[in-house]
Amino acid sequence: MVLLSSDQILWKSNLKILPFFLSWFLCAFGQPARFLSCSFLASILGYALFWYAIGAISSRRSRACWAGIWFFLVSVVQLSWMISFEYQGAYILIFHLFCCLFLGGQFALLEWCVSLSSVCSYPAAFATASLWTLFEWSRLFLLCGFTWNPVGLSLAYSHYPLALASIFGVYGLSFWELLTNGAVLLRMRTWHGNRALFALILTGLPFLLGYVREKRIDAQSAPEHLSVALVQTSLYPEQKDPHLDPSSFIYPLQQWIFVLDSLQKVPSSLDLIALPEVAVPFGAYNPIYSWRSIRDLWQCYFGDEASKRLPNPALYGGEKVHGQWHVTNRYVAQAVANQYDAELILGLDHFDSKRAMRFNGAFHFRPNQVFASCYHKCILVPGGEYLPFSWLRGLAAWYGIVGTYEHGEEPGIFEGRVPWGMSICYEETHSYFLRQTRQMGAKAFINLSNDAWFPDGSLAWQHFHHGRIRGVENGVPLFRATNTGLTAAVDALGRVQRSLPLSYKNERIAGALFVRMPLCTSSTIYTHFGDLLIVSIASIGYGMFWFCTFCKSKATWRKALAEKIAVLYLRMKSYE
Repeated sequence: MVLLSSDQILWKSNLKILPFFLSWFLCAFGQPARFLSCSFLASILGYALFWYAIGAISSRRSRACWAGIWFFLVSVVQLSWMISFEYQGAYILIFHLFCCLFLGGQFALLEWCVSLSSVCSYPAAFATASLWTLFEWSRLFLLCGFTWNPVGLSLAYSHYPLALASIFGVYGLSFWELLTNGAVLLRMRTWHGNRALFALILTGLPFLLGYVREKRIDAQSAPEHLSVALVQTSLYPEQKDPHLDPSSFIYPLQQWIFVLDSLQKVPSSLDLIALPEVAVPFGAYNPIYSWRSIRDLWQCYFGDEASKRLPNPALYGGEKVHGQWHVTNRYVAQAVANQYDAELILGLDHFDSKRAMRFNGAFHFRPNQVFASCYHKCILVPGGEYLPFSWLRGLAAWYGIVGTYEHGEEPGIFEGRVPWGMSICYEETHSYFLRQTRQMGAKAFINLSNDAWFPDGSLAWQHFHHGRIRGVENGVPLFRATNTGLTAAVDALGRVQRSLPLSYKNERIAGALFVRMPLCTSSTIYTHFGDLLIVSIASIGYGMFWFCTFCKSKATWRKALAEKIAVLYLRMKSYE
């Protein structure tokens, strides 16, 4: 705990109360997942109001403490989706508190190192934006990486300012937002025309860039179109896992019936069908269905002739039990791909018997093909999907986690109608990861997610806007198939083409979203340079500020030392 002297006690400081709480409200709720109007105000004014509120506090230590408290309170709201006891248990409160304290500590350190609220200059504004960008980027190196809640997410309220992400990535959005707020702070402190003009330029430039980019991409001549069906199953964990609640469990064949019911309502001409992460239970290769039940199902939905065209069980992992064929989820998926003459991508657990490893996988089936491609999730969530420390095994067992996944080895590309760049759930929030798939040749991103573990919160929206930014960063469209939302199709500019409503516990929405979207892609600066560009700018910017501050303080120290020596010399002369 920081000890303060009597004249530095926080509640006796010169804090401006109204700007303090107004800035907290704008920044805490200023994300597209909550209020769009607050997002715009937060992106140009939220942080400026906070720095204005603490600017009259003389103590540097007090300003840093207020900065930490303020950003802690902002993070409590922004990360409130974590507080979901139904599946996570009470421990999630500890994790939520730790994350908020960590983020608050980073913001306190930012104020301590730069003190923009006190210095209030253009170099300080640039240094503040630079150092915070480096802080956000450094979170990528914590376990699997903490990518939630970058400051720049506020700019996702419109597809126009998102164009900056095609140059600098999501951390460039954070840099730009804080730089804009710094310029607005300078305008609030001194009513100077040039400062107002500079703040206006910083606010409007992203919109101008977005408008120009939109016109250029929309002008592409006669692009090809993709016809895609995205299935939202609206099934919760206890319905998919018999270990959680046997009374709520839905047999896998019934889950496939839900999928077929949804697909009955979409046009028959499709390029791709996508199903969510772990779309059905019991993995890809367990023979849990009798072949006769699948045949009867196909006769019911597609007629006798269609049932005669079902794949040969012997070629697709079927096993004979007491003289009767039993088939797997892989077999049913291949049958769906054959029936609709479309590619099928879905998430399934994959147990590699040769290596005795279990993976969170995505499978790619093409019509009338014997072999299916498989991608293994590379970025796993600590606790839920893997245990980073051995001492967590006891805690995991107490929560019923008896098996974990292994990490995949490399990003995945599925070759089909176009090269599909794959991501599963949390991977979508990592800019560098999706950039790798784009560099490997992906022309569209496919994300399979299951946010049902945090029901009825804002996670689905937070997750969705991260995905939008990934598409803009790399200039490709995005297709998301999720369990409970948000299932959507987004073009390369970040414009939502179509989406399904979110599914809630008391209002479940299942179905298949059909979208026919032009395949417009563009090469971006971010794809070529990644985070290196903005990290270099931020490092140089803060490094120069620190060097100048150090030289200035050193010169001040030398001057003070020279004055003391002179005074001492005069005193000695007077004694003589």
